[in-house]
Amino acid sequence: MKPRDYCCCAIPTVYVGIYATLIEQFTLGVVAGTLSVATPPIVGAATFSAAKWIFAIICYVGAGLQVLGFISVFQERSIMYRRYTTLHLLITLAGFSVAAVWIAISAARHKTAKANCEDRFFKNTTEPSEANTLCDIFPWVDIGLMAGLWVLLAVAQLYFYIVVSSYGTGQRLDHEKYDSMGDSFASVDHITGDKQYDPYSGPSYPSGPFQEPIPEPHTQDPYYSAYNAGGSMPRAEPHAGV
Repeated sequence: MKPRDYCCCAIPTVYVGIYATLIEQFTLGVVAGTLSVATPPIVGAATFSAAKWIFAIICYVGAGLQVLGFISVFQERSIMYRRYTTLHLLITLAGFSVAAVWIAISAARHKTAKANCEDRFFKNTTEPSEANTLCDIFPWVDIGLMAGLWVLLAVAQLYFYIVVSSYGTGQRLDHEKYDSMGDSFASVDHITGDKQYDPYSGPSYPSGPFQEPIPEPHTQDPYYSAYNAGGSMPRAEPHAGV
């Protein structure tokens, strides 16, 4: 997942955005789990009695996972955060899958929901036609509301998962850059093996005074040597008998 600089278009992901996202996930898990067991039965729901507790447990587990996310962000532990991201995705998929199954079961058992509605709200009514009409409409309205809420929360959770996952990607990239910097410094410190690297040291030169090389002697022309030395030119020897 590509790292994101901002969350919700204006909030910096580091660190305000990721903390706000984790708080939202924690709050959603607690609220959804509490509402599933603390509110009166829904007219359109036609599931077994333990269904709400299954959904509540999943929501509370998801809320508890956010504590792991807080710790991994606060302590900059990328491996722990990666595990949190995986578990968060799995528990989110489990919650939405269970909710989708409950909605589908309620829609398929519309007659049961209608009968429960009539027995609960119109047991002693004198107008059975009114009870029949209202209890036929309200379950479908509840099904539509539950399906719409499911889609809305699914879109929101998808976006927040992208934020959570992208933060993990950025966190791992930062750790890799930091580790690579440490490796480069270590290689510079040990560039000469057992001798520490000195950036101001240069190649070694002889400590004694500099001496120019002495040219090798060579044989010159005698005439040139005498003339060059300032002497006179040699005279020719007289011929014998003159």
